[in-house]
Formats: sequence, structure tokens, C-alpha cells
Amino acid sequence: MISTRPISTAPLQNTATPRSRSGLTSTMLYSWHYFTELLRRPETLVFCLILPAALYLMFGTATENSDSVLREGNVAAFIMTGMGLYGSAIAMTSISGSATQARQEGWNRQLHLAGLTTTQSVAGTIVAMVAFAALPILVTFATAVATGSQFDHVWQWITTGVLSWLVTLPFAVYGLAAALWLRAETATGISSGSLVILAFFGGVFMPLQGTLFDISRFTPFYGPITIAHWPQMAGDQFGNNGNLIMTESPVFALSVTLMWTAIFALLCVVGARRAIKK
Repeated sequence: MISTRPISTAPLQNTATPRSRSGLTSTMLYSWHYFTELLRRPETLVFCLILPAALYLMFGTATENSDSVLREGNVAAFIMTGMGLYGSAIAMTSISGSATQARQEGWNRQLHLAGLTTTQSVAGTIVAMVAFAALPILVTFATAVATGSQFDHVWQWITTGVLSWLVTLPFAVYGLAAALWLRAETATGISSGSLVILAFFGGVFMPLQGTLFDISRFTPFYGPITIAHWPQMAGDQFGNNGNLIMTESPVFALSVTLMWTAIFALLCVVGARRAIKK
């Protein structure tokens, strides 16, 4: 997915007195530099921005019932939400994983030479990552607006977009855990690629029912996608034949999301201790 090659710090080093800047200014300059560097990488644009919008066009506009009413919107809007969330999750996972690997390879020493402390570089990376993760949602939503996706109210567009962005934060922790446990050359690819499987079993790409649905309720994507769909669906879960399966509790959806965040965080802690002992 996203390359693990280090972010160049050349623009930071061109300043005559980099350490004379305030800590906040240095952090934001590095964050902006990291953000723009991500935009220059073809693999980032393809997998994080173009792919989710393309998937929406394939599944959200090519289906016969895309204009059909579904709760407080239409089917196309329902698919749009899932594709935007999936793209944001890929961005969170890939960027956090690649940044962790670069730091493990000693790239933080280069950042220190550019006048950045460890705290500033970490904070700058987090700001850039969180900002970049909003782009797949914006691109997918813009594509959806142009192709007939509809909500009943304007506020649903904003709320759905914000929720879709917020609930993918656990996948940044997932990417970090993968980078700490897997070999550097495979960690980002495996963690990002595994999201396809997790998203399918979480009901992101298509509604599930029966045993698959029962299993999906305890997978990493179920809580986030249920929360993201809330402005439109209010917890209603439909099967692939359009039948109402159940109305999910917001407490359960949030609990599953927090549970997997805690699991990923625990894996990070254990993985970090494991790396120190090597």
C-alpha cells in the first residue's frame, strides 16, 4: 500500500535557524510537509483516494436499486458511507504503520538534525495522518453527491462524514500494532491488505445475514460502520435481501469499537516490549 520510505526533511533543513522557531510552528510545518509528501505518492493516491471512490461507483451507482429509499436516505448513500470509511481506515492503517517502521529504522535521528524533537515529529505525524484520513471520505462523498446519493437532511451529510472519520481512529492503532509485530518489509502490506477481509466480515461492503451477521457483530469493523451509518439507519440492520434483521444498540456498537481499540493498544504495548527485548 503506502511506501515505508522516509519523508524527506529537505525543506525543513533549508531554513537558516530551524531551532529558533516555536515548538508549535515547527510541529505544524513538519505536519504540512508530511501531508503534502503523502499526496505526492502515487500508491497513496490510488489506494486511499481513488480506490474508495471507484468502489462506490462500482457498487453504489451500478446497482439497479441505488436510487431506492433506505431509511433516511437511499441505497447509494448507504454504500457511499461504507466506501468512505474503508478508504479512511486504509489511510489510518498504512500511514501509522509506515511512520512506525521509518522510526524503527532510525529516521528520527534525521528529524533531530532538521531541528525537530521526538515529541514534535510524533505530533506532526499524527496531525498529518488524521488530516489525510479525512480525504478519502471527502473524495468519496463528493463523487456520491455528483452521482445521486441522497440523505433526507443536510446535517446527515456532515454528521455521517465526521463519524466515518472518527471511528477509523482505532485502525491507526491497528497499523501501529502490525508494524511492531511483523517484519518491516511486509507489515504495511499485510495490515492494509487484511482490511479487505475485516471489512467484508464487518459488513462494510455488503449487508450480511444469518451466521455471518452474528459473527460480524464482534469484528473490528462492525462497531465503526454501524456508528457511521447511524444518521441514516439509526441502528437498523438489513440483510442482503432487504429484510430488517435487528435494530442495534448504540452502546453495543460503541463498546465493540472500544473493545477492539483496547485489543490493538494491548498488542502495541506487548509488541513494543518484545522489540526492546530483542
